[in-house]
Parts: sequence; structure tokens; C-alpha cells
Amino acid sequence: MNDSMKIQLDLYGQLNINPKGKSMLPFLKENRNAVIVSIPKRPIKKYDIVLYKQNDVYILHRVIKTGKRAYVICGDNSNVLEKVKEQNIIGVVTEIISFNKKYSVDNLFLKFCVKLWYELGFKKATMLLKKCLKRYKRVGHNEENNKLKNKKIQKTS
Repeated sequence: MNDSMKIQLDLYGQLNINPKGKSMLPFLKENRNAVIVSIPKRPIKKYDIVLYKQNDVYILHRVIKTGKRAYVICGDNSNVLEKVKEQNIIGVVTEIISFNKKYSVDNLFLKFCVKLWYELGFKKATMLLKKCLKRYKRVGHNEENNKLKNKKIQKTS
């Protein structure tokens, strides 16, 4: 992504972006979704997905807390919080394209899912579950393999 994004947004008022990476899963998936980013026409609110520039890189993440001149922003699939100044925000996502169908970010079902993800702790629970599964694969699975090996050794002895 380069400065042509800012120029296109200034010229046309919106731009189409294909998100990259995994930071916005499960709501935005690479090669499945695209988003329409527009110049903000209203104040940015909690749960808006914004396009911002940080260290010469453009990033799409969700606002989880609003402040007077800055926002706390985080990827849906991340627990890293970022403080982003208002002047670094270039645009806000207004539509999500999934399987060639456009959905407004004001869609009630989408808003409901995002609220569940954040307010009821599904995000934290999912991330904790992922950590547990990784640990199980790394530690628990090895312990089970060791038990099986020990049983095979005992049978052959």
C-alpha cells in the first residue's frame, strides 16, 4: 500500500481495499473479503473499522475506544492495543464485500456479531482457547505420544 491510496481517497471519496493478513479475522479474511473505505462523514465511533497510517504502513483495524484526539485500535484477531492519533486516520470502512455481495457496516446482524465478539468476551475466550490448543499440541500431545511409546516398549519387553 502506498500514498496513492490517500490520493485516490481524496480524489474519489472512497477506495476498494483487499485486506491482507489475519489480524481482522473472523470478520475480514484475505481472499474472501474486500472493503470500501470512505472519507469519514461523521465522528468515528467505537467498533468502526478505520484505515490509518503508522510508520509509513497503512493498516485496517477496529476502534475499541474513542478519545478526544486519539483512538485505541486493535485487530479483531489480536490482543495488541494501538493508540492512533486522529490525524493518522485516513478513512473509515463503510461496506464489506463478501462473495461479491456488499454489506453496510450499519447492518444490524454485523453490528450484533461485532458486539458479541467484544462485549461478551468471545474474542478473549477464542484467543485463550487458541493458546490452550497450541499448548496442548506442543506439550499435551507430546505427553500422549510418550505414553503410547512407553506402552509399546513395555509390550515388546
